[in-house]
Amino acid sequence: MDVHGGRLRYQEINPDHLVSLLKTVKTGNVAGFASDKATDLSVYGLDNPLLTLTMSLLPKPNEKPRPPVIVFFSKGTDGSWYARQSGKPTVVMLDNEYMKNFTANALAWKKKILLSFNRYNLKEMHLERIGSGGPLVLKFDRLDDSWTASKDGRDETLNINPNRANRYLDELEKMEVASWLPYTNPEAREALKKPVFRLKLVIQVYKDVSRQERQEVTGKDGVTFSAEPEMEEKTISMEIAPAGEAGFSRFYYGKINTTPYYFILNMDSVRLLGASLAEDN
Repeated sequence: MDVHGGRLRYQEINPDHLVSLLKTVKTGNVAGFASDKATDLSVYGLDNPLLTLTMSLLPKPNEKPRPPVIVFFSKGTDGSWYARQSGKPTVVMLDNEYMKNFTANALAWKKKILLSFNRYNLKEMHLERIGSGGPLVLKFDRLDDSWTASKDGRDETLNINPNRANRYLDELEKMEVASWLPYTNPEAREALKKPVFRLKLVIQVYKDVSRQERQEVTGKDGVTFSAEPEMEEKTISMEIAPAGEAGFSRFYYGKINTTPYYFILNMDSVRLLGASLAEDN
């Protein structure tokens, strides 16, 4: 969930994080029981909880609507985590492993898919190892899954293995970040002053027009329907840079133009981005 101009905008979340949270809630073990009849909640920090989890449960067949389950979490005066369910006097102690999925940090919930696009909307793909000439420009024909390529004004189509280009595109569609980073992250910002690889995708998408702007067409039978929406090009661009010395870094920082946040890519993803599409490799 993001806030834009004072309005809330809901987005898809990271499903793995949600599953981990639900698994913890359902099967996780508490570290111990602090009190069966707590009267002074300030000892556990639960007079002013740091986190509240509210779960709305579906009723069973022929059952009346069930009230939401509300659980409060906080740190006590001893630094340990404690929790209490609303309406119940029992306070339990929780360890850090149990609490790792209970975060209100929006980036932890952000979906990890890096590039949100459909291959059949792809028009061009530019792959550039910075410092090695201009980008390799690949054009994709979705009608027959064929590729043409050029680099620095030279036709490179015969040097490209189309099967490798297709696999590369497949991997791009499902590539995930290792983690998202705040847009204020100083290490990522500094590293990306000297990127080593740049990717650009040119996508054809339908224009986003309001209902009032949509043109209507009336057929011979008098039936009115909306005209086919116009297409426009959208560019997705990305740069990555090593977190340390090139060739020795364990991961890479990255930035994409469709989000303000930085991200981390693991080495498997970095190797995929740098894979050769040449016919003779």
